[in-house]
Formats: sequence, structure tokens, C-alpha cells
Amino acid sequence: MTTGEIDRRGLFKGVGAALVIGFALPVRGAAALAAAEPFAPNAFIRISPTGITIVSKHLEMGQGIETGLAMVVAEELDANWTRIKVAAAPVNPQHYANPVMHDQGTGGSNSMMGSYAELRDAGAAARAMIVQAAALQWDVPAAEIGIERGVVRHVASGKKARLETFAQAAGAIPAPSKPVPKAASDFRLVGQNVHRLDTPGKIRGATIFTADFDLPNMVRAVVRRPPRFGARVGSFDAAAALATPGVLQVVQIPTGIAVVARTHWAALQGRESLQIAWDDRDAEQRGSEELDVAFRALAQRPGSVARAQGDIASALAAAPTTITAEYGAPYLAHAMMEPLNCVVRREDRSCELWYGCQFPGGDRRHVAAALNLPPDRVTIHTLPAGGSFGRRGSFTADFVVEAVEIAKALPPGIPVSVQWTREDDITGGCYRPMSRHRLDAAVDADGRLRGWRHRIVVQSIAETIPIPGLVKNGIDPISIRNAIDPPYDLPDMALELHSPKVGVTVMPWRSVGSSYNVFAMECFVDLIARRTKQDPLALRRLMLPAKSRFHALLAVVAERSGWHRPRPADRALGLAISTWAGSYVAHVAEVRRIGEGYRVERFTTAVDCGRVINPNLVSAQIEGGIMFGLSAALSGEITLDKGVPEQSNFDSYKVLRITDVPLVDLHLTPSEEPPSGVGEIAVSAVAPAVANALAALLGLPVNDLPLKGFLT
Repeated sequence: MTTGEIDRRGLFKGVGAALVIGFALPVRGAAALAAAEPFAPNAFIRISPTGITIVSKHLEMGQGIETGLAMVVAEELDANWTRIKVAAAPVNPQHYANPVMHDQGTGGSNSMMGSYAELRDAGAAARAMIVQAAALQWDVPAAEIGIERGVVRHVASGKKARLETFAQAAGAIPAPSKPVPKAASDFRLVGQNVHRLDTPGKIRGATIFTADFDLPNMVRAVVRRPPRFGARVGSFDAAAALATPGVLQVVQIPTGIAVVARTHWAALQGRESLQIAWDDRDAEQRGSEELDVAFRALAQRPGSVARAQGDIASALAAAPTTITAEYGAPYLAHAMMEPLNCVVRREDRSCELWYGCQFPGGDRRHVAAALNLPPDRVTIHTLPAGGSFGRRGSFTADFVVEAVEIAKALPPGIPVSVQWTREDDITGGCYRPMSRHRLDAAVDADGRLRGWRHRIVVQSIAETIPIPGLVKNGIDPISIRNAIDPPYDLPDMALELHSPKVGVTVMPWRSVGSSYNVFAMECFVDLIARRTKQDPLALRRLMLPAKSRFHALLAVVAERSGWHRPRPADRALGLAISTWAGSYVAHVAEVRRIGEGYRVERFTTAVDCGRVINPNLVSAQIEGGIMFGLSAALSGEITLDKGVPEQSNFDSYKVLRITDVPLVDLHLTPSEEPPSGVGEIAVSAVAPAVANALAALLGLPVNDLPLKGFLT
């Protein structure tokens, strides 16, 4: 249903005067077409006389992945780093699939982990072809040619030339079937603190994000969505909205009512004037307290068995000591710095989109389905994104399809920019789900943990993902992340899961199921240590397998935090460990009593993430993960009043301020193992480390998040 429809000519006439200077699309003119095509030995490298372009199949959303991936290629190519550029890959899952996802996309902290070997081979192949081309041109043996910092040399003859000089000739050389990457001992670039490629553009304000992107005759749109999840539009009156200066059209779409205008401000003003009666018959109308009661009740009942090892029931019955505790974690918003947005230009039989695209393969399929087009008629131009933390990686492409639905109501050829506000973002759902945990431990007469039963109550994220068979026998693999394979030796263990149906929309959030499961497990380990009068660090060492990589990390944080040294009565330390994407982390949080409250003063952190490509990039991800986890631990929560989110902006959904940031002492463990993920590894162990420090200081367990009731 549309209101205030306008024809294409009228729209062009009305919008033209309102345009501001924006991003100009690159157009290949006659000169560009006449120029020689760049040397493209594979899908990841383009070499022309003016420089080298590395094609990145992963979204740059602040993590620095474009720089990291480019370093791997430049290392194998022996390129001059100052002549390296990066371009976002087009949508082509055949060439750019994520090997973990089996589709083109970014997520799960696996970008470097999944691309490292592939890009080393790509760079090594290109290098071999350049060397062979130089050997033919100079008429010398290829074995006598070397490349260093982008200069190809033949020492005996004194010949040298820039690598790019041989690009055209190298295009005629067959690519090696088995390229030979460098030995790690020959690395010159990998392992160094190389400056990020995207920093200069961001400092100058030259980087084009989706909100900056402009096209001729582009209109702006915002959407009024239901206040309750599952509600629909009952009826609406658009008269006042259409009377708002600058408003062009009001259209009903599946997710709500869209207001299309010449400017974003006009669209917002028009949205405020909408009169809508919502149909709440199928909406979630329970509040947080009611949901908590339901979750607590489920935690007392057996759930679907995700793992059963040994005989935990007999172990609990026979144990001289049993310990039981419950833990809770709330809904959380992603709250990335750049709210969701998308630019769409629809033609009669094609569609182009510009936005920070995290899952190009899936997004293109969803857009094609919405428009009844073949996928190859949909073109996605990936722009940098101002954060995601999981929200842009929508398995249903919800915000993208919403923008396409608005474009369908406009004349063909008219581009539309759909922008979410911060309030839209915080109240819009797709949260990290709330959870409830019950753990029961069996402890023998010597104080050794024989095993535990962990019962999780949490909404299923996997049920919302259109992948057949992802949920098997009632078990969502996302819900049990880290709980299914705790790092400790547990002779007897059971993991059970309840997946209650709640209307609130949920999706992955940075570290996903690990974010709540590690909180419950690591707090429980500390509780066991206190009840059995053991040192929490010593107990973990006792419980860990002898060859666990955690032992080295625990030794580092124990020494650097002063774990075994006396400390003032107003200070305490808390420990937590976790794994993610092949990486390992140990945190020690130091908490200090200040008056009636408490403050997190320091984090001592050790990380084992395999080979470190760029220490600055890794450190930024770990430190950022600590701050992200600390924001959530101290104050992050979405609460519901009769189904309506009570938080809407940073005044009510608190994030860490610079004055609250603790000191961070970070140690990256040297390793010859392949690189593993760092984007999420630091997050999940933050909350239990702080909670365990508080528990040590208070002498009482700390079982529920957030911890805002304790802190200043």
C-alpha cells in the first residue's frame, strides 16, 4: 500500500534541487577502456604499472582486516608496501567463499584464519610468474632473480626494475600448480607493526561510508516499526506525514511504514507525524520479569541432552560435596557506532546496492528473491562499515530486504538511502538472547571436581537461520558454544538445553553463545574454588589437561598481575579463561573498592592466537574486545516492559566511557602455529573475570549480569 505516489519525472524534478555534493561513481571512459588490463594471476591480486591492488573478500568494519590480508599477500609477493591498495571483492562465492561458512561472508573471527594459506599461495604464485617474466625478458635463469621491497633484481648483471614493470609479460606465464610460499624465517613484513591502510582516509574524512554515499536524484527513507516484536500495522493515517515539507511518499512495507523524502531530516519529521494503530495480537507482550520467572522454572527441569559423558547423575548422588548455582545474562544490543543503512537503486530487471555488506552471498540471494530476479542481476558494492559486532551479518538480510521493499514502491531508476537512527538500532531487536544457567558440581573428598551438569535456558538463534539441519534433536549449536567442550577435564559431564519460544528477535552478538556460557562456567569454577578453599588459579591448573595451551597463559597473567603477591584490603583479582576460533585467552581483572562502590582498575591479559600478522591490529582487537565485554558486563542490558524495549539510546543503554577504561596489560604469546581468530576471543571472559574479582572482594557470589549495582 502506498500513499502520495509520484511519477518518475516529478521525482527527478523535485529531488534535483535538494542534492548535496556526494560521492561520484567511477566511470570507465574511453582512455580507461583503452588502457591495458592489469595482470590478474588469481582472484586476489591485480598488478598494473601504477601499483598493486589486493582484493579483499572480507568486510572492513573497523577490525583492520584489509590491512592484515594485504600484508600476507605483499609478504609473499615481496611488494613495496607503499604501493599496495585494497579493493572490496565483488559478489562471487565461487572465488571468494569463506571456507568456514562455505559462502561469501565475514564473521566468526575466521577471516585471517580462513584466508591465510589461500593468500600466501596467491602471493607466491604471482611472485613466481613475475620472476619468470623477468627471466625471459633479461635472458637469465629464474633462480638467479630475487625480489625485495617491490624491486626485481638480477645481481650478476646488475639489472633491476620495479615489480610492476613485468605485469603485462607475466600475464602470459602459466600460473604454477603448486606455488611455494616463503619460509617464515624469511618474513620481512608479517609480524611487524605496519600502519593500517585505511587510517589516512578515515583521519581526513575521505572514507566513504554508506551514510556518506550519494547518487544523482537519490531520495531518503526511514521506517516506523512496531514497538513490540511480532506486531503488525493495523491501520495508519499518513495525511500529516505527507503534509510535512520535503516528504514525497509514504508506503506500507512488511516491517512497518516507510516515509520517503528529499532529505533524511524531512523523512524523520514525516515519520513523527504518522498516526498508526498497531495490531498486537501476535506480538510478544511479556516483560523481563515475567520472562525471567519462566526461564528460572525451566532451569529446574531436565532439557534436551547436548552432551553426556560418564554418569553425572551417579557422580552427583555419590559425591560427598555437591555445589549448585544459577547465573543469568540479559538481552544485549549490538550498538555499533554506525547504525544500519543501505542504498538501493532498482531497475526493471536489475538492482544495485551500496552498503557495508557482511554476507554478500546470502544478501544477494535474499534480494533476488524479494525482486523475483536471478541472483546475477543483483550487484552489491561493499562499502566500509562502522562496526557490526554481528548485526550486519543478518542471515535473513532483514535491513537490506527492507530497503529493497521501499525501492520497489519507487519508480525504476530512483535510488533510495534507508538510514536507521540510534533509537531504531537499540529498540529494533535482533539482540543477543537472554539466558539462564544452572550448574551442579560433584566434588570428591580431596576437593577434586569429578564433573558437572550445565543446564542452559536460551532462545535459539539457529532456528532463525535458513540452513536446513542446523538444529538437530532440539540442540542449537550456537546456544551451547564453549559449554559443549569446556577446557577442563571432567570425567562426568552433562549439558542440557532448553530453547524457549519468545517473540523477541535474536541473532549472533560478538562471541555469540560463548558470551553467556563462559560467564556461567568461569564464575562456577571460582565458586567451587571458594567452597573447597582452593586458589582459583591453582584449581584451573589442576583441572586443565597437561598439554593445554592455557597453562602458559596462566603463568603469564599470574606473574604480570601479581596474583600471588599480597594486596591491599580494598583490592581483589578475578580470573577467567576462554577459547574462540582457535585462540586462547586468560584475563585477570583487578577491582578496587571506592566508597560504597567498586571500580575496575586493570586488566592483565594473555592471548595465544597463533602467528601474529600485525601486533598492532591484534592488540587493537583484544583491547577493543575487553572494552566491549566490559561495557556489557557493567551496564549492558535490554529490558522489556510488556514486550516494549525500555532502552533507546546511549542515555539508557550505557556503554563504557573513556573515564571508565581500565589499564590493560596485554601479552601476545609468540607462536609458530597458523593464525587464529582475534575479533571475539577477548569478549566472553571479561564479565566472569570482573564478577570473580567482585566475589573475592565481597566474599559473596556474583551471579547475574549486568554488574551495575556494584560499581561506581
